[in-house]
Amino acid sequence: MTIQNLFTEFQKLVKEDKLYLCERYNNADLFLDFRKTYGLHLKKEDEQFLITLLQDKQWLWFVPNVLRVLEWFPKRLFYELIKKAINTKDPSSNNNFIDPCLRVYNVFLIDDILIEHIKNGTTEEKLGAINAFHWTRPHIKTYCSGENFEHEETFGYKPKWSDQFNMYDWPSDLNKMDEKEFKEYHKKSKAMMQRRYKILLQEFLDNEDPDIRYRITLSLPSKVKDFPTPLEKSAKQYFKLKKRKGISSK
Repeated sequence: MTIQNLFTEFQKLVKEDKLYLCERYNNADLFLDFRKTYGLHLKKEDEQFLITLLQDKQWLWFVPNVLRVLEWFPKRLFYELIKKAINTKDPSSNNNFIDPCLRVYNVFLIDDILIEHIKNGTTEEKLGAINAFHWTRPHIKTYCSGENFEHEETFGYKPKWSDQFNMYDWPSDLNKMDEKEFKEYHKKSKAMMQRRYKILLQEFLDNEDPDIRYRITLSLPSKVKDFPTPLEKSAKQYFKLKKRKGISSK
């Protein structure tokens, strides 16, 4: 089956109310069959078809649906997906474009792009980038176990397809990093979050736009003690201004 054939069948089923446009789990059979016959990597000749489809207001949701079952796609499409996530006003929908990028590429590359938009973007681009931070998280999990949940384990994981659940990164079937890998990844993730908080704090203090300030509050810790030590001074200024302006984080 070709991408174009898959898209035609997708359109047909959506029009017949047998599929939702951007629902994650309602189209497993259609896309799983495609995965088996097409292969795991997006073909170069199909990249432009998906990039063009991202501009279609109705059918752009086909793109994350098909990428959800593929192991790799080219970086040019990656940049278009991040652009689409930033330009998607609904913060509950932009994760459809962020998720495949996190899996195929990495959180650090996405974070660089979002920060660049906060530094130099328009007001709309800044808002979109701030919203996208909610879904742009390192591949780190913490699980608690035991009768009273007294045992805690924190680990990093690498993308993995679950044949049992027919999706990537099923919570009970994760591909854990080894100790050395996780140590380095965790260190890099902490540095990334510290830089992110620093940029957001500065933007909050400098930018008087109420929407931007409100959205930033949703991406920052709720207490000074939860900020990295080098940012405590800026965090205190942030909470003081937030209180003075009467900005809620709800």
